[in-house]
Amino acid sequence: SANLGAVYYIPNSFTPDGDKYNQTFKPVFSTGISTDGYEMLIYNRWGEIMFESKNINVGWDGSYGVEGLDCPSGTYTYKITFTLIGGLQEQSIMAGHVNLLR
Repeated sequence: SANLGAVYYIPNSFTPDGDKYNQTFKPVFSTGISTDGYEMLIYNRWGEIMFESKNINVGWDGSYGVEGLDCPSGTYTYKITFTLIGGLQEQSIMAGHVNLLR
């Protein structure tokens, strides 16, 4: 069977402000992604890791540290590593920016 690759959408902004909309940032995968080998890292402008997830269903809520302090509004960098189902099991890496709006 041919592997047509992943189908996904990555938001460019989110608003963790306590309402029920856009509370977390995470990619939306519709097909083709293995839950193994998934990792999402969020960095601030100084390259410090604000958030890390190895669970494809867990997004970033805009907090950092063990105390869950609020990150300030601004632009953050994401790096998402994932593995396609089928094919050569090679890892793909996507990087970009997301705006946190409070």
